[in-house]
Amino acid sequence: MTKFAYLTIDDCPSSDFKRKVDFLFSKNIPAIFFCIGKLTEKRKRIVIYAIKKNFIIGNHSYSHIPFSKLSLKEGKREIKKTDKLIEQLYEKAKVKYENGDVARVEVLRAHVEVSKASNEVHRSQNEVRLRKAALNYLLGRKKNLPLEIQGSLPQKAISFSLDKLKEMAWKFRPEVKQLELSQQKESLRKKQSYLSYMPDFELGLSRHKVVGEGYFWDFTLSFPIPLFFWQPKKGEITEAQANLEAVSKQLQHLKNAIALEVEEAFINSQVARSQIELFQKEILKEANEVYQMMIFSFQQGEISGIELIEARRTLIEAHKAYADALFNYALALATLEKSVGQSSEGGNK
Repeated sequence: MTKFAYLTIDDCPSSDFKRKVDFLFSKNIPAIFFCIGKLTEKRKRIVIYAIKKNFIIGNHSYSHIPFSKLSLKEGKREIKKTDKLIEQLYEKAKVKYENGDVARVEVLRAHVEVSKASNEVHRSQNEVRLRKAALNYLLGRKKNLPLEIQGSLPQKAISFSLDKLKEMAWKFRPEVKQLELSQQKESLRKKQSYLSYMPDFELGLSRHKVVGEGYFWDFTLSFPIPLFFWQPKKGEITEAQANLEAVSKQLQHLKNAIALEVEEAFINSQVARSQIELFQKEILKEANEVYQMMIFSFQQGEISGIELIEARRTLIEAHKAYADALFNYALALATLEKSVGQSSEGGNK
């Protein structure tokens, strides 16, 4: 089986670009010229000349500014602008069709694929705009205010055990705290009712004068006890006890419900995490290997360009499915944190 190696040349088209093209063509050396957009604008004719010689034109950005100095939006603009220019030059060259290398039906199919890809790009752009508008709404901002999305979808594995997460939920969920305070309140009411069994007492101190005898002091201490005093107090204690038992049952029921909620969210996050690991260990690797095999088959002339496009689409779908798995895991983590009432980061097992 014959293998092909391609020579890659950056920063094209230079002033001696045609000489390089002619030399490589004369030696039958396949090459990929990575072209800078602003240089290509000035030397379109010579780039078309290279395309007609069956050389590949690659994207080397438009201005050749280091991408580390650009924002994500500016980097995309650099790539898209150069992509559009290269597509125009290929359209003008129409190498394969003019040389009779492919049938007209394949050219038409290729145009259909380009239209489908263009529609998908527009659909994705509209979806991004809608999502940004929805995010602005949730943030209380005007829908058209600019947003720059930062961060990445991949998430670390959960650092807490399920039992620890349940304990955290019982500790931090506000509805649990509310019922615990109600429980304390009824317990105090019960204690207060027991203390009210103690009778009130009155303390008196008076001074008297007896003629011929002088002054005298009187001290009195009394404990008034109403008839059947225990009956209203007994009712208060019974009521406090009943309220205390009701609140305690409500609290236990709430804790059980929260434990089930946390467990469900935890299991969902584990399943989503296992999906990510499956993509990382197997699916993406296999999809890339298949695509590389299809590229080689295309270079050998064993498959058509449309078949290569289909292989590329399959690879893209695999990456999209991986992105969906990352999103589902991030969503599962958010649901778990909501059920716990606190962030799941930074803990110990």
